[in-house]
Amino acid sequence: MNIQGLVLRSTTQGDYNKIINILTPNGKMSAICYRAKRAKSELLPISQPFIYANFNIAHTPNRGLDKVINGEIISNFFDVCLDLDKLTLATNFCKIAEFVSQENTNTSSTLQLLLNTLYSLTKRDDLPTIDAIFHLRLSCILGYTPQLFTCVHCKNKIEGNNVFFDKSSGGVLCHNCNKLNYSTQNNNFHSHPTSDATPITAETLEIMRFITSCPAKKIYAFKNLPDDISQFIKQNSILDT
Repeated sequence: MNIQGLVLRSTTQGDYNKIINILTPNGKMSAICYRAKRAKSELLPISQPFIYANFNIAHTPNRGLDKVINGEIISNFFDVCLDLDKLTLATNFCKIAEFVSQENTNTSSTLQLLLNTLYSLTKRDDLPTIDAIFHLRLSCILGYTPQLFTCVHCKNKIEGNNVFFDKSSGGVLCHNCNKLNYSTQNNNFHSHPTSDATPITAETLEIMRFITSCPAKKIYAFKNLPDDISQFIKQNSILDT
């Protein structure tokens, strides 16, 4: 079978073999590359992390892992390995993508985001911006898109300043609802402002709206975001731990 995917990581098995974990449009999978560690092996180039390739894989249900026969590289993102900070981020992005992905499921959006992210890492140095955008957009792909256009309680349209973001409520609160401390957990109000909600500037709100709703190819249109904005976006992503 022919599979197109990105190598998320590879591990050694025995003296010469490698097991690679691949993210495909139809879920994650693992396969073994026999003798891939030999210097002259044709599987050596396609068994490295950050390789996007077409793989020819033999399905071997009675032998455990499927077997990689050969492959052809489409793109490689080896340049991230030239910078320790970029390599650390790229490795972390692949770990997150592998963790949130399942086998035999539609992961095309996650794969596309990861490919766009790795490409941006090879071309740009504004790493906090890339990190923040990846976390927020992947949260949306996983079904945790924050409500950014209307108040999570009163549903009134949000405009201008004096707006608050409440991660636990899943979006923004207008000034009045934040003042009354609306709680989505018990659908009730309290007499003091919520400690979970933090002020969000109009600029940050517009940036988050763009990241959550723009076409995939434009996801990294923003460059060199101020550190405070990048930090705010990442901290208010559901993936931030």
